[in-house]
Amino acid sequence: MPTPQEISDAIHRVRDHATLIEHLLSRTLQWPIEDRIQKIDDIAFGWTAEELRAESLGDYLVDGQAWQIRPMRDPQPWGIFVLEFHDDRVYRTALRQVLRGLVPKRRRDANLPTWRHDNLLFICTTRDYEQITFAHFRGEKAQTARLATFGWQRDDRHVRTVCEFSLPALEWPDDDADAAEWIEQWSAAFDKERLTKDFFRRFDDAVAAVQADLERHQGLKSSAAYSAAQLLLERLIFLYFLQNRGWLNQERDYLFQKLEPHRGRPKDFTYYREFLESLFWSLASPPRGPGRLPGIPFLNGGLFDDDEFTPLSASRMKHKPPLKV
Repeated sequence: MPTPQEISDAIHRVRDHATLIEHLLSRTLQWPIEDRIQKIDDIAFGWTAEELRAESLGDYLVDGQAWQIRPMRDPQPWGIFVLEFHDDRVYRTALRQVLRGLVPKRRRDANLPTWRHDNLLFICTTRDYEQITFAHFRGEKAQTARLATFGWQRDDRHVRTVCEFSLPALEWPDDDADAAEWIEQWSAAFDKERLTKDFFRRFDDAVAAVQADLERHQGLKSSAAYSAAQLLLERLIFLYFLQNRGWLNQERDYLFQKLEPHRGRPKDFTYYREFLESLFWSLASPPRGPGRLPGIPFLNGGLFDDDEFTPLSASRMKHKPPLKV
């Protein structure tokens, strides 16, 4: 199985269909596929909008067609499709249109192959391959199947989950003759339960680490340290949500960039005192208030809004900051 670092190196080399196939699918995930192609149709069949019975497909996909990677063994339980979108979005509407054209149903060309809806893997790309999204439909019926996805953007730093959990499951199976095992393995790439369990384990570990620091360095009692640690972690998680939406000064690496000046002096607690404190205050204060950080929205909620966020001066320094870290 490829290591997370090998997968990370591969996805950061993806720039077009040739590098996607060569560096990620062929060399890293070990798909038995020609790795030095010049055009997508060297290894794939084109499905037209007419064949898929999806008249508006041209509004979404390059050349108005979906590309099916040729089967790499016979029989192959999975249908693998590459969907190249015109612009910078992956449209669920187009995915469902393609799905409807690939599953068994009446009034359909009997000469075209079909698949179960949950035996289809879609590799979706946006304009200039800026974003790659792997998609899969799950559920009892195609009409009500839920769409599960994972992916990354070009030069994205935050790819740990993709590299550790999702893409390793899409390695070519050791025994590709065992269809049931293969279906189970690749479907696991979209299993959110594993991620949920890992998230809560890591969250609990992080809370415990911060709690221990607060008890040791700030002399807080165990219950107070636990509450403060949990609050800080909940706020940081929400900050990452805001960052991913582009709501922190429209910078998707805003928190990381603001951390850089403080990395060399961890014992000074400056990241919290000089930056996070100001950020929390800005999120809790109305627009045009004094001392707000630029490009930060006002959140009319309770996560960043408590009595200790009332500024005592223009610099927002407080006598009793909520967390002395």
